[in-house]
Amino acid sequence: CYGNGMEEGGGNGVSTVEEEEARYADARRTLGNGVFDKVRSSKVLVVGAGGIGCELLKNLVLVGFPYIEIIDLDTIDVSNLNRQFLFQSHHVGQSKAEVARESALRFNPHVKIVAYCGNIKSHDFGPEYFKQFTLVMNALDNLDARRHVNRICLAAGVPLIESGTEGYLGQVTVFRRGVTECFECLPKPAPKTYAVCTIRSSPTRPIHCIVWAKRLFNQLYSGDADDENTVTDLEEELSVKDMMSVSEGGESGESSNTGGEVSAEELQLLEAIKEQVRAELAATKQTHGNVRWLFAKVFCTDIKLLSLMDKLRATRDRRPVDKSQETRAAVPIDFDAVMSQPDELGATDTQSVNLLKDQKLWSLKENIQVFVTSAERLDKRKEGGAKMSWDKDDSDALDFVTAATNLRCQIFSIPKQTRFDVKAAAGNIIPAIASTNAIISGIIVMEAFKIIGGNADNCRSSFLLRKPSRGRFLLPAQLEPPNPDCYVCSSNWVQLAIDTEQTTLRYFVDEVLKSHLGLLAPTIMAGFDIIYEEGEDAGDMSKQLEKKLKDVRLVHNSVIKIEDFRQELEIEISISHRTEWEADKKPFEIAGKTAATNTQHKKNRPTQAAAEKERHQASAAAAAAEEEEEDDLIILSAPPHPTTTTTTATTTTPPHSTTTPPNNTATTTTTKTKPQTATPHTTHTAKAPNQKQKRTQ
Repeated sequence: CYGNGMEEGGGNGVSTVEEEEARYADARRTLGNGVFDKVRSSKVLVVGAGGIGCELLKNLVLVGFPYIEIIDLDTIDVSNLNRQFLFQSHHVGQSKAEVARESALRFNPHVKIVAYCGNIKSHDFGPEYFKQFTLVMNALDNLDARRHVNRICLAAGVPLIESGTEGYLGQVTVFRRGVTECFECLPKPAPKTYAVCTIRSSPTRPIHCIVWAKRLFNQLYSGDADDENTVTDLEEELSVKDMMSVSEGGESGESSNTGGEVSAEELQLLEAIKEQVRAELAATKQTHGNVRWLFAKVFCTDIKLLSLMDKLRATRDRRPVDKSQETRAAVPIDFDAVMSQPDELGATDTQSVNLLKDQKLWSLKENIQVFVTSAERLDKRKEGGAKMSWDKDDSDALDFVTAATNLRCQIFSIPKQTRFDVKAAAGNIIPAIASTNAIISGIIVMEAFKIIGGNADNCRSSFLLRKPSRGRFLLPAQLEPPNPDCYVCSSNWVQLAIDTEQTTLRYFVDEVLKSHLGLLAPTIMAGFDIIYEEGEDAGDMSKQLEKKLKDVRLVHNSVIKIEDFRQELEIEISISHRTEWEADKKPFEIAGKTAATNTQHKKNRPTQAAAEKERHQASAAAAAAEEEEEDDLIILSAPPHPTTTTTTATTTTPPHSTTTPPNNTATTTTTKTKPQTATPHTTHTAKAPNQKQKRTQ
């Protein structure tokens, strides 16, 4: 179906009937005249110009789609070049959408492609904009953006083809309003969060140390305030009592509930020790400079104080001495003692000589050297006025976070990580393989033919496996019907448990409505009264945000209505008052019939664990159930046969909606500039990839 292949130049957008017939002769014979003629009169929207988006755009122009609009907020990075083949090294830093358009036109200059560099959640890309398209194809790796596109397609009544890949695994599925389930018919796991006391005082896993190191970087170089004192008290403002409260899981100024009160004598002793430590740190800073002071504080003196407080707690709470815990006690790092020792076997040992640079484990001494040199470079950049934020592709930032992670791991006897491991975990990197993207993009086009050709009832979910199941790498599955209790496409009803006496309206709006439920500009109504609203015509309601829920009539057993006109979505929320929560969980819960039904909806489908086990042993139900609970990936759908699937997609976001009707001969383009305030890249945090088992995202 690929016509005459790639052509040089952009063409003039004009082709004769004979040229068109010759170019698309193979496609017409393959699809038939009826389907191909519908393809030639269609308009499609591609959201995302990354790994899948590049392959998909190439397929669309070669097979004969005449009018394509593509939206992506992102710019091209060096790391994209190994799999996003529409981009080359001289394109680095340019808009993905615009460069993808230019490159795709070289394959077929007789196609009209409109490129937008902007945010898909912009006002310009609402339901009215979506209604002009025959169908929408998602190529995203951003949960928030995928959820938004799902809702807009439901509001506009436009079919959506969702897709994603992870490594050798991939998935394609079709969502149609009222016919199939939508993207949100299944519950999505919340991003993993960690308690402040775990990050600051008692890390047990490498990811705890990576989170700590990233927060240290942001506190030092991005200007992020560490209000919870998760990392360290850089300003030395906390009292010892406050430090103990933070390390036990409370907030500064609040007493801990984990044991008895600290006596005045004990506090006085610890304050004296802290003053001595502060004097030592001041001397270090004066003698050796800011970087050595930072090292001494976070890797030595802070750890000494932490150990003293641990011993005090053990005595205060009369806990028995646990010998097994003594071996894992925090051990401070003495800079001079380590640097005076001979070099250890680390990145240069015989076992790692054949490894890539980023895959070698650094020795303790090497980690100290990298920490110091990277911090010095970052300090110079900061003094020069550079605005920095954590970026996995910033070499100085990655060196700093890797070294800080490993030094923290050394202190708490946790296995150290390579630079590659830290980059993957800290950057939320999902492995991507070009051939997987190519296969999935081909399946997307096949499903598009069914929809455009009037054969949408024969659409299927498709799962690409790493290992064959029953001799097949590609498994089809029937599309699931809508979940009757999905609050997005069916019931529009949510039950919420929250502390109505202590929670502010601001937290409710930001964390519950926007972050968890994915609303953009919510209006809250109790009866006929507007409690809060956002939007261009909304008045100033900032004073409302600081009030407690109980003070704005959001109390136990109340029912409120939430409207989001940008997504054409209405939700009713039944509120129940609750004050106790599980550890490491946010202080609210979406509960009740909706959650229970969604869980059952999910359990009706076999998991990837069952697919793996089926090839080796007959009984896998228990393993499948266990894997289902442990999996942090998002399930779009699951096949009727046990499978091994996983997905993601490419992230994007857009601006303006100026459009023109389809034109089979025009090659003009409309390009928009990136908005000043872009939606942050909010990829969900998942467990580190499991080499044995993964499920479709």
